[in-house]
Amino acid sequence: MLEAGLAAWFKQHWSHNMGAIDGRDLAFLAAMIERQRPAHMIEIGCASGLSTALIAQLMGAYGPSKLDSFDLAETFYADPRKPVGYLLDDLPPPPNVQTQIHTSRTSMDVQGQVSEPIALCFIDAAHKHPWPLIDTLAVLPLMAPDGVIVHHDLQMSGGSGHYALGPKVLFDQLLQAERLAVQDWINDETISDLPQRHLKNNIYGIDLPQDHDAFAVRIAEAFYVGWDRDAGKRVPEEFAARFSDFLGRTYPPAVKVAFDIGLNRYNPKPPRSQTPLPLRAIRRLRRQLTG
Repeated sequence: MLEAGLAAWFKQHWSHNMGAIDGRDLAFLAAMIERQRPAHMIEIGCASGLSTALIAQLMGAYGPSKLDSFDLAETFYADPRKPVGYLLDDLPPPPNVQTQIHTSRTSMDVQGQVSEPIALCFIDAAHKHPWPLIDTLAVLPLMAPDGVIVHHDLQMSGGSGHYALGPKVLFDQLLQAERLAVQDWINDETISDLPQRHLKNNIYGIDLPQDHDAFAVRIAEAFYVGWDRDAGKRVPEEFAARFSDFLGRTYPPAVKVAFDIGLNRYNPKPPRSQTPLPLRAIRRLRRQLTG
């Protein structure tokens, strides 16, 4: 599936402890790239740049193209000494693939980088529900009518520690005809020499229907499902306001309604800062302590 040198590079830089794609995930992405032949591909979630570097190499086989990768961070989460996408320095993109990493950016910032419909998008960012759903709705208006959105870490819903429900909640909203499953695209024998986890269905594609509005209304119902309770992954108020406004301007009203209800129902509030005691109370307390 991979040219020998590229497979060797992948083995050298992949670790079982990192959250990056494994050999089976890579093979699925390769199949989607071959299927879609994207002139412009978007990636949400860059981290080390392992998937970014490999995707660029795969895209290079199909002619001139462009790859934009977006990440909220500026440094690699597992090693803050390294910048986001640092592995691209070790495996530079082929000359015919224009690759750019956008740091301190979210899926809501993709629109400014797109001038034509996107055939393929890979989302591998925050996995807590509702972030995969938010990212999907953010890029959906930019997708081609026959575009594909790929999501990673479907199996994180079954984790015992750092679990996340986002990819699974979104997957459950899809019609069977919209699901692109790994087993339908990958022959395990052809990737037996690539590093793999024990998880066999950790990535999936969404074969987008022609009617993006009707699709958005249907998947937005997942906002009513309990959001993952993790204060570190809450939807910030400023982002929530911006996203809610975007939904209202972009989709039928039911999409914004679902997000707003979910936000008010499930999004954990930030802790209130402790307010100082009034001066009168301080004087009373001082008299009690000294009297």
